[in-house]
Amino acid sequence: MDTIRSQMVIGKKAQEALKDKKVLIFGLGGVGGACLEALARLSVGHFTLVDGDVFDSSNLNRQILATEKTLGRSKVQVAKERVLDINPQAQVQVHDMMLKEDFSLFKDSYDGVVDCIDDVGAKIALYGFAQERGFFLLSSMGMGNKCHPEKIQVSSLYKTQVDPLARVLRRKCKEAGIKDFPVVFSQESPQRSEDFPKTSKPGSLSFVPPVAGYFLASILLNHWMEELKQTDESEG
Repeated sequence: MDTIRSQMVIGKKAQEALKDKKVLIFGLGGVGGACLEALARLSVGHFTLVDGDVFDSSNLNRQILATEKTLGRSKVQVAKERVLDINPQAQVQVHDMMLKEDFSLFKDSYDGVVDCIDDVGAKIALYGFAQERGFFLLSSMGMGNKCHPEKIQVSSLYKTQVDPLARVLRRKCKEAGIKDFPVVFSQESPQRSEDFPKTSKPGSLSFVPPVAGYFLASILLNHWMEELKQTDESEG
């Protein structure tokens, strides 16, 4: 894979280090698919992907992996093919499953655990798993019913504002003893068309969830860059 344009920004040593990074991603929808795409194009070398869903027509408006050709297909299988189309040297493991509280399948040591799922209980369980194992954890808050990607911010869970999902997670994480960790969230109040009842599923636009996914990828890259810098300084 030709990474010269990336090397011009991060340098050859950092680029080479990405080949050994192992990332565990839960959820391959609008946010997770974009995060995966960005990391694959950085030439991250190892992925473990978890999602039990298939693509349907409602995904076409916002999910980078959803096309007419992928409708009805497993999200993890499509994601694996996408990664290997970008970087044939990558190693990709997939788990076609919805996340439960059993994490026994994930025995590797991961350099990043990325949460892009919606279920509150599953998110809390994932946070506990990642922190217990000492993995670098990052998560996306709610990106539904939003119109302004410029209002998405990088912060930590306990410093989030406005986001209804983050509000619930802050309370439950405090109850569970979960330590603070990086998240992406939107400061935009949810928007809702009067054409649809409030009880229906959240709406979503093509340009909001992917921005959150790209932010997650940037958090990971910059975290690894800082680790590499600290290692160089300690050895120097």
